[in-house]
Amino acid sequence: MAYLKFPLFLGRYVNRWLVSGIAQTPVHFTPVTLHGDINLWLKKGFSVHENPCKTEFVRARRARPAALPAVCEPVPGGRVGDGASPQTFAVYWPFDDISLDISGGWDAPTHIRAWAYTELWADEDGPAPFLFTTCGGAAVWLNGEKVLEFTPFTRNIPADTPLELTLRKGRNSVLVFFDDLAERDAAFLLRLCWQGTDAPPEQRVPVGAANPTLLEQGEQAMRSLCFSRNHYAAGPVSLRCENPFAQQTLHVTLPGISSTIIILLILRCGQLLNVGYEKIILLYGPSPYETADVINSFVYRKGLQEFNYGYSAAVGLFNSVISFILLMTVNKISTKVSDTSLF
Repeated sequence: MAYLKFPLFLGRYVNRWLVSGIAQTPVHFTPVTLHGDINLWLKKGFSVHENPCKTEFVRARRARPAALPAVCEPVPGGRVGDGASPQTFAVYWPFDDISLDISGGWDAPTHIRAWAYTELWADEDGPAPFLFTTCGGAAVWLNGEKVLEFTPFTRNIPADTPLELTLRKGRNSVLVFFDDLAERDAAFLLRLCWQGTDAPPEQRVPVGAANPTLLEQGEQAMRSLCFSRNHYAAGPVSLRCENPFAQQTLHVTLPGISSTIIILLILRCGQLLNVGYEKIILLYGPSPYETADVINSFVYRKGLQEFNYGYSAAVGLFNSVISFILLMTVNKISTKVSDTSLF
């Protein structure tokens, strides 16, 4: 498994995630009549009351805690969610945002749901204090165990709650479900902020068989996007970016074919005792025997010229055994160093 590896952003924020698409279900409510100064938002510029549909939704949602998804494949392109309508994970590129933010607008009340996944790698076992933030509802699982159910539903206003994760040394999986009732615009986000004083864990995002270097260079290209000039009066608008692939051979091509290079090297090491003996045999004669003989020409001379088949077979077998030992040794070293081997 390949990973994108990052320290916590600004030393505090977990902002590197795999995030699913947004599952959307239109919600229908019983019509009711509102009373009071319901148009006060025209003066204040924002809603000052909770719609009855939101009250009904929140009551039902709090009575139905979030559960682990029926399907969860935490790699880009992997499925997550229930069996009927699973969503697909993709790498989330936060750039300099401290939150995972997939906000949007909906023209009718809609129950929106999404999943996020990341991994925290710790140097040792112990508690890790965080502050969790969202505007709707959320649930968090650490290494498959539910550690938080948080349902503030404070429409478009982030709410915080302390979250202490008991990390074990090495890999720790963090799975988050978050949802809300979208009423027109919806701030659909989550935030995980480190509150400790010791060294924070490292965040890693699994990317399956993808090349992490290539993904990082793609992010570098997107980060450098800018307009080609300050303003446009007419005509096409063009963007430009840095070329992160200037050293593609060194940083992309060679790492991409490294496993093939290693396999060919292993196979070649099994032939170290073999040389191009054909030219030696063509120029063969009794006088250069002592200085020009190699194992293959010696086997040829003893077996086919002197008819000493047993001795010739023994020498050939010895050559094969040494070659096999060399191949197995190099294969073993390759397994320990690069996880690439013949078997």
